[in-house]
Amino acid sequence: MQKHFMNFWIYVYPFPALYYFFQHWSGVHGTDFAWFLILVPVLYGYIMPGIAVNVLKKWKFNTPFRIGNYYAHHGFKISGNMNTSFFLVSFATVLYPLTWAQMATLTIACGCVQGFLVWYHDTLLIKLGKLELSNVLVTAKMSPEEKAYSYAPECFFVLGASFALSALIALQYPEVSLAIKIGLGYLFVATTTSVAFGVLEWRAKRRRA
Repeated sequence: MQKHFMNFWIYVYPFPALYYFFQHWSGVHGTDFAWFLILVPVLYGYIMPGIAVNVLKKWKFNTPFRIGNYYAHHGFKISGNMNTSFFLVSFATVLYPLTWAQMATLTIACGCVQGFLVWYHDTLLIKLGKLELSNVLVTAKMSPEEKAYSYAPECFFVLGASFALSALIALQYPEVSLAIKIGLGYLFVATTTSVAFGVLEWRAKRRRA
């Protein structure tokens, strides 16, 4: 049952989900905002995991339909997950204009949802043998739950929160070109998540020193 559920989540869900989210946000806030929400995590999902998986060899996916050690549709998979988190916390909200306090609330909420969803997602992948970790955060004696817990809650909280914040800020400045907003959004998300993972690795090395 878990295997079929994960196959659906990995290979099927991202595509109808992204179509729905694009249609929804296009109708509410226009196509520029919809493209921002789709393309920032697509770029992130191909570039950052591509470096971590295929260059730095920090983990790998043991599944069909791969480029190197990660999914051929990895960017769309990441985008589907991130847009799900953002949609769940914000679909009933006008989003514009928002106070900074409201933006902070949505940012934290999206981080919490993303952190929990991908923590569960990666725990199941490790249990099923679809994901192997080879970084300083894990040891061979750890259970799948412990391995996922070593990085997923913190890193994916930061991923979801930084994505939500970049999206909410982008929405406040309609006069800025879409390309600039997508570029800045990607850089913000990539930088914050890299720092978060780097801090976890630094702490793990210090504990074992």
